Amino acid sequence: MFLCNRIYLNSSLNYYSLKSFSRLFSVSVSNIRVEKINRKGTSDYRMNFMEKDTNNNIVKKISPWHDIPLIANSINKRWASKKYIKEQQIYNFVCEIPAFTRAKMEISTEEEYNPMKQDIKNEKVRFYHGPIYWNYGFFPQTWEDPTVTSDNIHYGDNDPLDVVEVGSKILNSCSITPVIVLGGLELIDCSELDYKIIVVNVNDPLVTKHKINNLNDLEIYNPHTLQGIREWFRWYKTPDGKPLNKYASETPLDKAAAEAVISETNQQWKKLVENKGNINGKQLWTNL
Repeated sequence: MFLCNRIYLNSSLNYYSLKSFSRLFSVSVSNIRVEKINRKGTSDYRMNFMEKDTNNNIVKKISPWHDIPLIANSINKRWASKKYIKEQQIYNFVCEIPAFTRAKMEISTEEEYNPMKQDIKNEKVRFYHGPIYWNYGFFPQTWEDPTVTSDNIHYGDNDPLDVVEVGSKILNSCSITPVIVLGGLELIDCSELDYKIIVVNVNDPLVTKHKINNLNDLEIYNPHTLQGIREWFRWYKTPDGKPLNKYASETPLDKAAAEAVISETNQQWKKLVENKGNINGKQLWTNL
């Protein structure tokens, strides 16, 4: 719980219901299992997140968006004693799309308990035209509010905050991994502001061996990774005949700015939950 102080416990809670506040601490990541329903690669395929007890018995279905804590509340003993890790804020990253894969997996923000599914486009399951080269997913308990703008032009994309994990291990879809933040990009996708927060697995050699802490360190030990991410998201929709995506700035967000975005979108998520998922007449599932 001590890691939660910076974001949660100093926040104003006068609008925050007891039920939604209890979500911040209620689910232990180590007790989460995934239940697969229907055939993979079909529109009906779902991966449900389940909480189990110490005897591996299913207790209840949970939401990966709302019930998994943003802040990692359990520390692996192998790296907890390392000073450079203890000084970091550690976040839970939920992987949707493993590195080097093409299936466009995502959580369903409207379905009950927000299961993982494959996106649908033109009545067919969606694939990227080429693989994404990093693990891609989101931060739980965050939301980019489509009614909020920082420049009076571009608004949030109505989804959890997107995350790109740059470690060497290919993570499984639905896996939950502790990460540190390195920086971020301000992508403008279809006129919406769609942040991409860049992180690395705390157990990756980039952290355990090289002790990287920011995007400058990443460039030293994995040169051109940032440029690769920037150009992949700039170009990935052009095979569909769409124009190149743009960035609000070609200069990436540094670590502090990226963590400020996380904190802001966590506050926006709290308001979403308090409003029971209703946003501009559209209903997102929050179980309240």
